[in-house]
Amino acid sequence: MSGTRVPFDPSLPFIVAAEDLPYGASRFRRGDLFPWRDLGISQLELLQLWSGLKVDAVPELGTPVQTSAPAPAPAKSQPKQHTLRARR
Repeated sequence: MSGTRVPFDPSLPFIVAAEDLPYGASRFRRGDLFPWRDLGISQLELLQLWSGLKVDAVPELGTPVQTSAPAPAPAKSQPKQHTLRARR
């Protein structure tokens, strides 16, 4: 991991970044989805958790975070050209 973080954006999903995050009657483990809206957490409190490295924003669940320039796409191979022959 390169150490870059996704910038704070409350429209994105958040996961637990800390080893263990107790919150209210719940306890979340690293990598768990953090349902901050369901827990009634304000955006300010979410920002504080994010600033304290307790949670991280993720661009989309199931999508790895892009931390470097994307690799160039491989060159497309030329399809075989078929010639049509006239029927006699």
